[in-house]
Amino acid sequence: MARPTIEEFRKTLMHEARLSASLSGTGNTLPFMEYILSELQGTNFIDDPKTFYWSGKGASNSEILLFGYDYDEADNSISIYTGLFSETDEITTITRSQIDDKAKRALRFAKESLTDKNSQFISSLENDAADFKELLQELDRSPTGISKIKAVFITNDRLSSRVKKIESNEVIKDIPTEIQIWDIERLYNLLIIATNGNEELVIDLLAIENIGVPLPFLEVPQDEENHFSCYLSVIPGKILAHIYTEHGSKLLEGNVRSFLSSKTAVNKKIQATINTEPSKFFVYNNGISATATDVEFKNGCITKLKNFQIINGGQTTASLAYANKKRNVDISQISVPMKLTIVKEADPVEMASTIQKISRSSNSQNKVSDADFFANHEFHILMEKISIRTQAPPEKSHTYGTYWFYERAKGQYTQKKMFLTKAGIEKFEEEYPKGKLLSKTDFAKYHNIWKGFPQVVSRGAITNFNHFANTIEEDWEKQHKKANYNDFYFKQVCCIASLYRSLEKEITVTKLDWYKGSYRANVIAYTLSLFFKLLSQNVTNKVFNFPKLWNDQEPNVDLVHVLLQIAKAVYFELISPDRDVENVTQWCKRESCWKNIQTKFANYKIDIGSISPYIVSSEQVVSAKIDSKKSQKLDNEINLLSQVVSQEKIERWTYLPQYVEQHKNEISPTINELQAVDAVIKMCTGKGGNVSDKMCLLALSVWNKATDNGWK
Repeated sequence: MARPTIEEFRKTLMHEARLSASLSGTGNTLPFMEYILSELQGTNFIDDPKTFYWSGKGASNSEILLFGYDYDEADNSISIYTGLFSETDEITTITRSQIDDKAKRALRFAKESLTDKNSQFISSLENDAADFKELLQELDRSPTGISKIKAVFITNDRLSSRVKKIESNEVIKDIPTEIQIWDIERLYNLLIIATNGNEELVIDLLAIENIGVPLPFLEVPQDEENHFSCYLSVIPGKILAHIYTEHGSKLLEGNVRSFLSSKTAVNKKIQATINTEPSKFFVYNNGISATATDVEFKNGCITKLKNFQIINGGQTTASLAYANKKRNVDISQISVPMKLTIVKEADPVEMASTIQKISRSSNSQNKVSDADFFANHEFHILMEKISIRTQAPPEKSHTYGTYWFYERAKGQYTQKKMFLTKAGIEKFEEEYPKGKLLSKTDFAKYHNIWKGFPQVVSRGAITNFNHFANTIEEDWEKQHKKANYNDFYFKQVCCIASLYRSLEKEITVTKLDWYKGSYRANVIAYTLSLFFKLLSQNVTNKVFNFPKLWNDQEPNVDLVHVLLQIAKAVYFELISPDRDVENVTQWCKRESCWKNIQTKFANYKIDIGSISPYIVSSEQVVSAKIDSKKSQKLDNEINLLSQVVSQEKIERWTYLPQYVEQHKNEISPTINELQAVDAVIKMCTGKGGNVSDKMCLLALSVWNKATDNGWK
């Protein structure tokens, strides 16, 4: 497929922003920001953005404007979002002065919040803006502090070619500031041109001011067929700390980044070694493991690294940067062992897969869980298949059915429309409405809300996704639980999405007298989790009628009214002055917050009569669930059998027993596993019938252990 032009890409962005604005009932700028930030969230540039619009006045009546913020726990940096959305069809040029003006307005918010002297500014804050001020102050008081404050300027126009970089001279309470620019060209390069979804990052070791030196290395020979080369090296602690301070969590491979937080970054034992025995750091510390896509040498030393990523040793790196930057500790005597792998896969998909395998192996003995590698799990493939084959019934006033679009790969929905004509886009959006787009992180959010984890959902997309991943990983190991993830389950999650989005639109568009414009996501998450909790307490032998909501595709006015009543009560409880934590957003993340809500609403009665169509006997729903589970179990068994008799395996099963016998100490097969392998061989050679799914799993377990041990 041909690559879209930058003009086509921009046109798509504007269309998506306007479409989102029409769904939410807001202007175009905030939806544009939200859309871009959601696209960037799959990269190393964005962690968990909170979007909202706020404008006000600072000292000397100066203007303040922002569209949200982001706190990156991995490197303790704050991003404040600002920008411009152009309504013109043609790309225009953004000047230095326009960017500088917007950046200063955004940074003023941090300055006023951290100096905390402007009573007029403080009194003008409420909800999200007040929460952000409290977060800034809380982080500033913390041991790790704030490493950097970035004004992130986003626009659908082009940066002037005369502007190479805009420096920020602003220093807020000894915290450096920075201006980052995402114009249409940079967005296009990252989201369309870059095959791996990340900008190219080049570390020039010789160009690091005052401390830059080349790195000596020892090459570790590899088989010629391998698409990588390996080196052992030693990197000075000051250089590693400088690189991390400069580039932040962009250096960390995804799973390492999700593990690292302000609580784990400053490791006490590592700090103790830095403080008392820096010359022995090399001896005591395991060092770092890293990958890169290319390396340059000069005079027998490493001088440049392209797309350098730390896949193990995030704590070591962050601790050195913290000691050097925040505590001014002399780390000039510290040297860090480094294992460096240069991955040379031509195919970007293969490259990503190889790096992930290296990372998984490197972290196999650490706290980084398999959930952090969940993005490419079989679960997503299954949900995508179900979404493709499951047509939703026509909505009111429509004569045609639609589909929920499960976006297994980021940007899939947008890319599907990229080359369509205007008529083609309209047809696609009729069949796959934007309101029925399900990203992986959205899906995880709706699942956890339904299952009663609003506090986890409130902790942000990454934390929530990892929690969801752990649940799926555990269930996937058990065939009887794996079968629960079927067509009926998919429809149930779509129904939760429908409830969530209906509430979201109602709260945003309707002028509710009680809603002051903030904590919407928290309120909706808690409202829906509480609704299902209360429902189970208010009715006996009855459950929510998911089939009805699926058939209607949207809740009726009575159900929305009941949910809004709960939402109002939840809202006032969340912002209640007697809450345990001052910052409402942080309060919503606490287990104690969810326990408090459940306690306070223990005697709350839902008006069951008004929503009687949505209440049915449990037998009706259980029957549908059982049928779907049986069907999925059969699909799973067929899938297992097809794995066993795949073209790759069918001719090799007969060679497996001999290898296992020769390496039985390493593989340690059980009697049941050996019997399963024997049964599979008989089936493949026509000497026996089909084997059960349990036997398939046992046989595949031996196969996998043998291949992990080196069997080819």
